[in-house]
Amino acid sequence: MICDAEDRGIQPILLHDVPPDAEATGLAQLLGMLLPLVADNDGSILIGRGRPRGTAPDDVDRDWHQLAIDRCADHEVDLLGFYLATGDGVFRLPEPLTAAS
Repeated sequence: MICDAEDRGIQPILLHDVPPDAEATGLAQLLGMLLPLVADNDGSILIGRGRPRGTAPDDVDRDWHQLAIDRCADHEVDLLGFYLATGDGVFRLPEPLTAAS
């Protein structure tokens, strides 16, 4: 979800038919196109990654999450949250650690 300067959702973006074990390269390409535009408008983003089942993030989910954290930081765009959405529920992945942690 692309959000405005007040963190309100303004444009959902849906990638479908992404296999649960898909590498984060597709997300990297998408963020490479979107984040400069979001940054130019002082916006933010919210990301949800879907897969069929499970309640805990796996290594692929963690790779996607870290990529989102890193790319948003590179573009100075706030990542409002990264969620794992499955048939078992929706789960927020943790915030990135700060230097003070």
